[in-house]
Amino acid sequence: MLKPVSPDNVLQNFRYAYENRDLKAYEQCLDENFQFAWFDDGKGNWESYGKAEDLKRTESLFKYFHKSIRLTWLGEPESSIEPSKGDNPFSETRIVYLVGFELVVLWQEYPAMGEWAHGQAEFKFRKDEDTGFWYIVHWKDESEF
Repeated sequence: MLKPVSPDNVLQNFRYAYENRDLKAYEQCLDENFQFAWFDDGKGNWESYGKAEDLKRTESLFKYFHKSIRLTWLGEPESSIEPSKGDNPFSETRIVYLVGFELVVLWQEYPAMGEWAHGQAEFKFRKDEDTGFWYIVHWKDESEF
């Protein structure tokens, strides 16, 4: 695990957590106000939930797909700065990464049985000014199954 002193390090730790099914490492990547968002095709709109629900779902994913999880970042992330909002000069600035990915999760290796997803993810990172550490505050999943 790398110190989360940059968004790049957080993404490497995120990948490590997925591939090693390490919920504690995964949780350390997330901000206390973390939100996960995805497009619900059935409802035709964006849905989201917070950190507690995400941790429950991720724990289930790690347990169910116990044979193998492989997460590959595709190319270099596109990064941008999301400026602080409003007139408050103390409002935080966030770094936004748009990154392509491929996720393969297997519950059986031979023959290979599992799920595969690819697409883009938008991660918004927040820097804790006290520690200098970065955390994912928002993850917008734009994957295709």
